[in-house]
Amino acid sequence: MIALPAGLGLAGVIAGSTFLPFPGLHDWFVPGAIWRLPPLVHLTFDDGPDPDRTPRVLDMLAEFQIRATFFCIGNRVARTPRLVRRIDAEGHQIGNHGWDHTSLALRSRHAIRDQLARCQGAIGSIIGRAPRLVRPPYGRRDYRFYEEAQRLDLTTMFWSFDGGDWLGLRSSRLAQRVCRASHGDIVLLHDGNPKARGLIGALGAILRHHQERMRGETVARSSEVLT
Repeated sequence: MIALPAGLGLAGVIAGSTFLPFPGLHDWFVPGAIWRLPPLVHLTFDDGPDPDRTPRVLDMLAEFQIRATFFCIGNRVARTPRLVRRIDAEGHQIGNHGWDHTSLALRSRHAIRDQLARCQGAIGSIIGRAPRLVRPPYGRRDYRFYEEAQRLDLTTMFWSFDGGDWLGLRSSRLAQRVCRASHGDIVLLHDGNPKARGLIGALGAILRHHQERMRGETVARSSEVLT
């Protein structure tokens, strides 16, 4: 095992927590950074709205009566207002994903504020209220991001289970992978990423699987109450 100098080791932790999409050094001091939501799987979709894929995702969510959170890119919101209104009208949550999906790590406060505020304004002008959740593009962030998010009263929401659709997985492989998510997981998927080619084909199986798990959980809890 190679021992690193203390300063170099700390620098590596800081760099990792800035550029990698999992809890980092500065995240432990931010109470708004949500990682798990009990007791059921929570689906989130990033990088939309997309005029082709997002309506198909919404159709399937409606079929299974499942609600999700959509982290939307501001300039795409501005181009698809009717689609944004549909997401909201069907009971899904809309979150801020920056104006143009620029990484917000190691950026000036002004640049971060501009990315977040423009997205807030675009969404708010369409649905009549500003989002309360934010997810930094690529999951990259530093303390400046948290400070600017707090100024806008935004709570940061990451994910605890990466669906991996952005890897271009086939539908069958993607469904198998996401069905392994545990209760309380926040699942990362993408309705607006063209690399997520397997999402639409996999989503029906994913929703069916988790709906059955929800029903099983309800039955189990009802039995506990009766006994």
